[in-house]
Amino acid sequence: MFTDELGKPIDPGRVSKEFARVRRTADLERIRLHDLRHTHTSLFLAANVHPKIVSKRLDHASVTITLDTYSHVLPGLQEDAAEKFSQIIADGRLGLAVFLKPLLPECCQEPVFTSRHTAGVRI
Repeated sequence: MFTDELGKPIDPGRVSKEFARVRRTADLERIRLHDLRHTHTSLFLAANVHPKIVSKRLDHASVTITLDTYSHVLPGLQEDAAEKFSQIIADGRLGLAVFLKPLLPECCQEPVFTSRHTAGVRI
C-alpha cells in the first residue's frame, strides 16, 4: 500500500500507471510493480530471512500463505532441515542420541535423516 503525504491510501491503479511511466522513461524491461513484490520476497527467503518476518512485511494473514506461495524459492529447505537434524543426533545434543540408540537394531546404530522420510536408518 502506498500513501500520500497525509497518510491516505493512493489508488493502486494510479501507482501502477506512474511506475509504468517511470519504467518506460528509464528504458527498462517491461515489469509490473507487483513483480517487484515477488522479487523482494524471493530475495529475502533465499537469504534465509525467517518466513514469519517476510510474511509480516507482505501483510499476509498467516505465514502459511507466504510459504504456500513462495515454497518454490526454497527447494533445499527439506534437505537442510534433515541435515541439521542428523547433525543434532550425531553430536548428541539434547540427549537425543542416548534416547534413540537403544531403539535401533545393532546393525543400524547410526541414524540418518533424509528429506523423503521423517527418519531413516543407514543399513
